[in-house]
Amino acid sequence: PPIYSTADTLVIVTKNNKKYCLIITRKSKIGNLQFAIPGGYIEQYETARQAAIRELYEETNLNLGEYTSRILSEHFYLADSPGRSARGRIISNVFAFNLGHVEKFPMTKVSDETYYLQWMPLDSFIHASDECRSQFFEDHWMIINHFAKNAFY
Repeated sequence: PPIYSTADTLVIVTKNNKKYCLIITRKSKIGNLQFAIPGGYIEQYETARQAAIRELYEETNLNLGEYTSRILSEHFYLADSPGRSARGRIISNVFAFNLGHVEKFPMTKVSDETYYLQWMPLDSFIHASDECRSQFFEDHWMIINHFAKNAFY
């Protein structure tokens, strides 16, 4: 069976001394109405990082290029557990961008791939209930939790 490569983007901001991450509600045949981080398949002509930034823009209208000077840190995580996706063997390159302190959340807009966008408190992932975890697409809750525990505290 083929192995697919995807790229996902976790965007973190700090508002009122609290960290938040951007979450989408998927509009898709697979994982419809589930929470996820923006992402998708890597195109033949692009790097994983380019794909992550492109998918972020396509799904949320958030142009990371406008925030280049604000990026405090960038972290990477490879989600490659063999059973992580019911769709087959999918390896995801996850990029997390910390945009630092904001007075108001960056402007976002739903797309034809998303029903809803929201900024969720990052610390809520550390002690989330099983019910909350089950609302996330595949292993996305676990990916966010990894960053919440390791990369930004």
